[in-house]
Amino acid sequence: MTVRLAVTEDEELVIDVQDPRPDIPLSPAAIAGQKGTGLQYVRLLGATVNCSLSSDMRFKTVRAQLLPDG
Repeated sequence: MTVRLAVTEDEELVIDVQDPRPDIPLSPAAIAGQKGTGLQYVRLLGATVNCSLSSDMRFKTVRAQLLPDG
């Protein structure tokens, strides 16, 4: 797994988790935070979450985006 953290010009925190096992898909329920607890906590903190496959289909990336308070 690879984790990448970045802050955009708008002070949005972007967290990417790249998984080298795209053969194990995340269900819509998992992405919505309704299955397991990890993404549920991320959503409770106000993040938007999405999942995508790399163009070569070798990796999947789960991205969480958090806007600053205020």
